[in-house]
Amino acid sequence: MTKITITAQRPGAPDTMYTASTDARASVGRTAGAALDALSEQIGGTYSGTVVVLQNLRGDEFFTVAEQQRLEELLKKWRLARDSGHTLPIDEQAELESLVDRELEGSARRVESAASQIRP
Repeated sequence: MTKITITAQRPGAPDTMYTASTDARASVGRTAGAALDALSEQIGGTYSGTVVVLQNLRGDEFFTVAEQQRLEELLKKWRLARDSGHTLPIDEQAELESLVDRELEGSARRVESAASQIRP
């Protein structure tokens, strides 16, 4: 399964751009959808079973502000390493993958929580 993470580069700024990234590719757009569309064009039909994680711009009980900040920090390091033909150190790569998994789990728990509030 392919995970695509979408993050705001400068959350809250009027000119913020969004980055959609997967293990080997990334794209930038003026909206989260534009970034995802650009990435989808790059990967075409190569991937199936894709999960998209859209980073919540505010922390909550499912994924905290501290976790969001660390994820963004590691994503920046990952992009720099990737762009220079390198990889992250093993411990940082493992932490990045763990945060992406926790963000995905948080998204699922957030949806479950919201769904339970609207059920009759």
